[in-house]
Amino acid sequence: MDRAIEQLELALEDIEATEAEAMTRALSSTAGAAKAKPSRQPLPDHLPRHEVTHQAACSCPVCGGSDFIRAGETVEVLDYVPASFRVVRHLQPRFTCKGCDTQVWAESPGQVSSPMC
Repeated sequence: MDRAIEQLELALEDIEATEAEAMTRALSSTAGAAKAKPSRQPLPDHLPRHEVTHQAACSCPVCGGSDFIRAGETVEVLDYVPASFRVVRHLQPRFTCKGCDTQVWAESPGQVSSPMC
């Protein structure tokens, strides 16, 4: 009877070791997938949009010129309104000065990051 118990305990240890190896492999493969660089997905189209337009300076801070070329404008931010979400589109017109190629855009509110020169 003791010999049968020892054999069953050995079989149980083998089963536990096999399960532990399988778990370790599963965790390492999941960790490898989690380490991949995340990419920002576009915000869902079904969310309502609210646009806020920010005005840029009227003259170039470098050369004082006022002749600009439009270079881009939109930054989207996910905003939480209690019990719902909405997308706030901060429109920051960006311009390039024709005289010195300096980029000029409106100051952004604190939460939105603006591009660097």
